[in-house]
Amino acid sequence: MWRLLHDGIGVLNKVGRFVEEIATDCHPCQSSPETAEHLFLRCPLIQAILFASPLGLRLENNSELSSSISMLDISTSSSTDIQWTPPPENTIKININVGLKDDYSVNVVVARNHYGAFVGSETSIGTLCSPLIAEANGFILAARLANRLNLHNILIESDSISMLKYLNDVSTRVPWRVLNIVNELRAFISIFSQVVFQFVRRPNDIAHVLAKFAVKHHVQAQWTSSQPPSCISIYLLADTF
Repeated sequence: MWRLLHDGIGVLNKVGRFVEEIATDCHPCQSSPETAEHLFLRCPLIQAILFASPLGLRLENNSELSSSISMLDISTSSSTDIQWTPPPENTIKININVGLKDDYSVNVVVARNHYGAFVGSETSIGTLCSPLIAEANGFILAARLANRLNLHNILIESDSISMLKYLNDVSTRVPWRVLNIVNELRAFISIFSQVVFQFVRRPNDIAHVLAKFAVKHHVQAQWTSSQPPSCISIYLLADTF
């Protein structure tokens, strides 16, 4: 229930953000996108099953469930409507995103300053691996981008709870499959003046747009502040403060 209320279920609507050409409609009813709210509360077939069960739950117009539905509505809206927020002055924020295709993965990092202005970005293509390894490689790419841009104070933002825990809590046991990557990253970031790893419920739209573009067109490239990727230019203007 905790994962449901905090939008932590791997429903198709979320998976579709990372995997190209996946059907995101609810499998039981095929009438709406499969969000956590729809799958557990709104789907007609699920409602019928719950009503026919020994619990006899009737979800429609059920005042006893209204508070739970309201909590889910708040949680869902916060994850889908979240806006990019600027970092502190003199700090560069780097957002990480990961895209997956049939036989390869794409890491994307986008750097912006406290005005929302584009500083640089990079995409890197790798062999298809576990999501955790792909996320870990995204942190390495973020550090390399910061080094290439000669940055000093950086804030790296990601929705990978596992990687953030490994990096922010040295007492946490790191799985062997990403241990070398985490150790490499810890050594790498020592060259910067300040590094902060921060959780964001959902990667910002610009990094997500660039990830979809890179996955679709198999793009591995670097961009500087004077020449941002054309696919995100309009979004950059909207986020400039």
